[in-house]
Amino acid sequence: MDLQLTVAARLIRQVLLLATVALAVFLLMKTSPVDPIDAYLGPAIATAGPEQRAQIAAAWGLDQPAHVQFLAWAGHVLRGDLGFSTTYHAPVAQVMGDRIGASLALTGLAWLLSGLLGFWASLRRCGAGGLIG
Repeated sequence: MDLQLTVAARLIRQVLLLATVALAVFLLMKTSPVDPIDAYLGPAIATAGPEQRAQIAAAWGLDQPAHVQFLAWAGHVLRGDLGFSTTYHAPVAQVMGDRIGASLALTGLAWLLSGLLGFWASLRRCGAGGLIG
């Protein structure tokens, strides 16, 4: 029973940590001086009228209060809907899926190299006998 409580407590802490990080990132994005509509429009900002900006804000939910935006985003993420990438013109989950192989290969290579370099460094410092004792 004690093991189950420990696992449950750790799981609850991890969920709370994830929620806290998500909220912190959301708040940082909301306080950013960069307007997401301006960033989306880029050079076309000069030709976009207030009506077009209002349409974009409504389509993205930016016309809602911050807590509504966060809860809507969290709900979508929990359902597996990560949104749509305007850069790649594809769903974010698809973009991530297309690139995860290369990321995992680079991560694995970095772990392997750091392990080998650490092993080599310990051999140089202590010699082969220092690894045993």
